[in-house]
Order: sequence, then C-alpha cells, then structure tokens
Amino acid sequence: MAIEVMLDALSGRPNPVWTLTQAEEAEFLSRLTGFESRAVNEGQPRLEPPLLGYRGFEIRSPDGRLLPEKVRVFGGTVRLDKSSYPDAGRELEKWLLQSAAQQARAPKGLIEAIGRELGSQ
Repeated sequence: MAIEVMLDALSGRPNPVWTLTQAEEAEFLSRLTGFESRAVNEGQPRLEPPLLGYRGFEIRSPDGRLLPEKVRVFGGTVRLDKSSYPDAGRELEKWLLQSAAQQARAPKGLIEAIGRELGSQ
C-alpha cells in the first residue's frame, strides 16, 4: 500500500511529491472516509484552482486500490472523482500541508506561504 501526495504549487518546476508513512496513510484514509459520509456540494459554485500559484493537493494510490482515481483537496473542498465535499475549516488541506512540512518534503518558504493562505500559520 502506498499513497502519494503532490503539492500543486510550482509552475515551470516539478511539484513536491512524497509518499505518506503507514501512520499518515491510516490517518488520511480515516479522514477521507468522513468526507464520503457528508453531503455532496451540489449547486454551489466550485472554487477552481488558479493557473499559477497554489492549486491544492493531488492524492493518488499508484496501485489504484486505496483511493478513487482522482482526489484533489483545494479551497475548502475535497473532490473524489466527480463528487465534491465540503472541507470545513480546510482541515484536510491543513493536515496535508503539515505532512509536507515534516521531514522537509517541500521547501520551507513554500509551506509558510501556503500556511498563511490557509490561515494555519
């Protein structure tokens, strides 16, 4: 089992990508299960990521068994394939950012800038 996270924030350079530890993976899957039980965001305008700058997190399971095909966390929304769920307080987004900060998985300045945008720093 492996879950990869990509911090989609860099233009013209490779985005940071890391594999969650087993403990992080269990935590992430637990958090994700909670979203599937929430009401789908229907009829609400979706916040689309900008063309440049911070565009959220893409999460994937290379073997395709653990996750839906497309998982994106951005702007207070969790998208699982074609369904969108509210991420109240951007909690999952902040958790993923904390994951990026661990073990220098992404540049410190980038993490700090996104943290300010999310209101977590």
